[in-house]
Amino acid sequence: MSAALSQATAMRTLTAVLLITGALLSGCGGNAAPPAAATPIPTVTPEHVPSTHLNVIPEESAVRFTAAALGGNIQVEGSYGVLGGEVVLRPEEGQLRIRALVLIDTPSVTVGNAVIDEALRLGMETTAYPIAIFDAASTTLVPVTEEPVAFTLAGTLTLHGQTQAVTMQVDPATVIDNHLNARATMAIDLSDFGIVLPEAVVSSAIVLDVTLIADEDAPARPAPSPTPAAE
Repeated sequence: MSAALSQATAMRTLTAVLLITGALLSGCGGNAAPPAAATPIPTVTPEHVPSTHLNVIPEESAVRFTAAALGGNIQVEGSYGVLGGEVVLRPEEGQLRIRALVLIDTPSVTVGNAVIDEALRLGMETTAYPIAIFDAASTTLVPVTEEPVAFTLAGTLTLHGQTQAVTMQVDPATVIDNHLNARATMAIDLSDFGIVLPEAVVSSAIVLDVTLIADEDAPARPAPSPTPAAE
């Protein structure tokens, strides 16, 4: 009888243990916290940095040139006046892309010699095409610094109603407090623009030497009137 009692007691004990274990497992499963939602990674949208616009100061800028004259026996130096223009400093990747637009007064061309001046004005037809337009941008990004820098401008020159691709070497240029002071050179042949000059008087091959001064606070000059296209 005692053996039967002991077996019955053991069965009750095992049953109680199983019931308690089941209850504990059921409770843990019912109260388990849901997995935490993943924290979203914030995205940063870069702020747009506006370009800086500098207006060309005609009185302080100049387009000078040299050319062979009198059948190549002498070298003359001449100049064109500057009507206006704009230099745009556009931020890119922590540096600057520089664009230059320069309006050149062709009737003002002079070398200080009446015969050569007349040949140049007649050949360029300055009455019909009074404005030449240089429009170009830096081929590489330019460092943001107050130290002198050098770079290349590539774009177009519209002269005598014709537009040609050109490059200009800028060296040096400084930009301090949104004030640009630059010196640039470019060799061109006026015959590429349909300009015919008497070679005995002056050569069509010239080298331009440009001084460009522009400032953010300088007044903007009016845009040029369209010039007629070459026939």
